[in-house]
Amino acid sequence: MTERFCIPENLEKVPLNRKVAIELLEYVIANQSEPTITYGKLASKVDRDFNPRNLDKPLGVVSSACIENNLPPVSGVVINKEIKLPGEGFYKEFFSGSPIEEWEEIYIKNVLAIKKCKFWKDFLDAIM
Repeated sequence: MTERFCIPENLEKVPLNRKVAIELLEYVIANQSEPTITYGKLASKVDRDFNPRNLDKPLGVVSSACIENNLPPVSGVVINKEIKLPGEGFYKEFFSGSPIEEWEEIYIKNVLAIKKCKFWKDFLDAIM
């Protein structure tokens, strides 16, 4: 049975947010057994000249929509190529109050939840 999802207006009608969501979800679906992607690689999928530093707000919108729809925050698979973890904004937005010492454990648990989730295709279809 297909899940019904509520797609917020700031994801549905803002082209950059929508593009980031589509590129990230397509990547996660195609690579569900190992869904991590660097900010740089995701930025180049959005547009070859797109600055990875500008992904913060669109990724926040995408993950907020995930949480509103009882899905894990998918932006947790987007990592810094140096430290191999999501950026500070991910933790502050979705795991507020968590000490930095817990970030790696949060990351591991979140990636596992993303791997186990069976609704990414349905969520992507709802966005498209």
